Amino acid sequence: MDVWSPAQYRRFASERRQPFDALVALCQPCRGGLAYDLGCGPGELTRELPRRLGVSRVVGVDLSEAMLASAAEHAGDAVSFERGDLASFESPTPVDVIFSNAALHWAPDHAGVLARWRAALAPGGQLAVQLPCNGDHPAYQAISVTVAEQRARFPGTLPSVASAENLESVERYTEILHGLGATDMNVHMRVFPHALAGPLEVIEWVRGTALHPVRVALDDDAAYGAFLDSYEARLRRILGPPDMPYLFTFKRIFLWARFDTPAAHR
Repeated sequence: MDVWSPAQYRRFASERRQPFDALVALCQPCRGGLAYDLGCGPGELTRELPRRLGVSRVVGVDLSEAMLASAAEHAGDAVSFERGDLASFESPTPVDVIFSNAALHWAPDHAGVLARWRAALAPGGQLAVQLPCNGDHPAYQAISVTVAEQRARFPGTLPSVASAENLESVERYTEILHGLGATDMNVHMRVFPHALAGPLEVIEWVRGTALHPVRVALDDDAAYGAFLDSYEARLRRILGPPDMPYLFTFKRIFLWARFDTPAAHR
């Protein structure tokens, strides 16, 4: 079930674009090249990539029909969108920049996914990836605890916080990129401090992203509402007074690499 909400995702647009800008800043200019934005979401930021990267064409890829419907308004001569799974992405032609902002954490087997992405690159191609790694934050831990407490509401396998389950360490990502033949790389973790009006604003943040597996599992509005009530009660206990400003410290991992040699299969 596609329950992604472009409107909910945009509620913190200025905060969410900060890591996007930081990821673009890692990239080297690629005049006239082809770029793919994997996990493009609602498309506003994808629209900026031709100018920011210098490429002549960008293709945004996403699995969510709701996100693609929103992204369609940003299509143009240099930007197009198509439905696809970033985890199994392949390109019929060599790609100059594979860009993925806040999406890879939803896929398992990052070593395998990055190998497929690298295989799609032309000589001199760049891989630029940003993914959240905030699974140990109290607000995210509270999601897992609330899910476990409401176990009876969830059919089948309980949903988990993807950013915690699928993530590798910074050191491991460095090893993966090195093993794939990176000529140059920049792998690091960065904390983004987001000053929110209060701790309960975190609920609106995670409703746009981390709570997606919970919403899919609880497709009944009443059940999902009960989950949110329980989650809010927990946040009130652990994050402090609801009427005080709250500093949401958000960790993200950045991967950038250039590959000067052709991929092995080309």
